[in-house]
Amino acid sequence: MKLLIIDSANGAQTFINSIKRVKQLEFKLVKLAVSNLSKVNKQTLRDYTLKLLITNLQSKQALKNYDLCIIMCISASSSIFDILIKHHFIIANTLIIEPIIPMCLYIKKHKLKTLLILSTPLTHKIGWISKLLNGPSFNIVYASLNLVENEITNSFKVIEAISKLITYKAFIAKCDGIVLGCSNYSLIKPIIARELKSSYNFNGELVDSSVITFNYYRALFSNT
Repeated sequence: MKLLIIDSANGAQTFINSIKRVKQLEFKLVKLAVSNLSKVNKQTLRDYTLKLLITNLQSKQALKNYDLCIIMCISASSSIFDILIKHHFIIANTLIIEPIIPMCLYIKKHKLKTLLILSTPLTHKIGWISKLLNGPSFNIVYASLNLVENEITNSFKVIEAISKLITYKAFIAKCDGIVLGCSNYSLIKPIIARELKSSYNFNGELVDSSVITFNYYRALFSNT
């Protein structure tokens, strides 16, 4: 199987570490050249994401025929989610997997109801997660750590960003799930888990989009 992954360099690391264990799988990472998604609007990211898909899946520049494409960046996948729905998640004869549906299925299956979604402001603004989890039983709030790409590996910056969630302290303590709604956040999951427990009395589940998307992929292609 040939797999195309679209994400930032940091964001893709957790997913790539998982798929390296899969036998008979070739993959290529196409890096999003966007270091600060807070400064990108939906239309710009939408056009850019579509261009990456067409260039790598359909155009003459495409070097391989891919069996599958995974858009791990939730902001990027959010920006074209309506297009994916319209085309039944097939672009250029290639199946597209993104993290939004796997996460929502996981949340429903595990009956998580009170959720803080840590995401980029753009993912929040587009709001597909809350649209798919729409209903009186869900209590969903969005927040962002506002970390740019090169700050993810700086533990001081990460802890400083988490400390700014103080306005959500009472809500966090009531949450049964906090969603790591940005693939970059998977890299700093241990720090997030520690700080949320010690500073915010969080005892729920960290819902890791990278892990869940890998498990979703593995379930779909378990016989390949």
